[in-house]
Amino acid sequence: DETPSDRNVGVFISDPSLVEWHAKMKVKMPQVFPPDDKVFGNDTTQHPYGTKLLTHFDDDKNKPMHAIVLGSRWKKDDFGSFPGMSSPFVDGLEPMYTIFMHGELTQIGLMDAHMEEEGIGWDAIGREEAVNPRYDAIARAHQNNHGR
Repeated sequence: DETPSDRNVGVFISDPSLVEWHAKMKVKMPQVFPPDDKVFGNDTTQHPYGTKLLTHFDDDKNKPMHAIVLGSRWKKDDFGSFPGMSSPFVDGLEPMYTIFMHGELTQIGLMDAHMEEEGIGWDAIGREEAVNPRYDAIARAHQNNHGR
């Protein structure tokens, strides 16, 4: 569950599930999720498959990092496995984007790609219709099976 795999490509958490999770996080952690916080920041929904993301390593404009959204999923955190620690997340789940970066699958926190202030977190900078032949085929198969 820690690392995304082919089964996460082209599959997305439902927007209503994210809205519900976010509303619960506002109650659980109001200092992090204030009342006026929006689940998708300035966006109206999740970034779709093929969305190109950009951030800068250590906020250094000379060190750009690029990624492409392939899906989203829930990641179970491991805080509960440490004595005396509990998860900061509702139900111990954090929403993640499955991304393609440096030629492999990895993940980033979904909320990090929906920050309201530009230059904080990951910014959406466009969209690729074709990401990678293998992942594009997997995504099409999952979309056909899941109706999205």
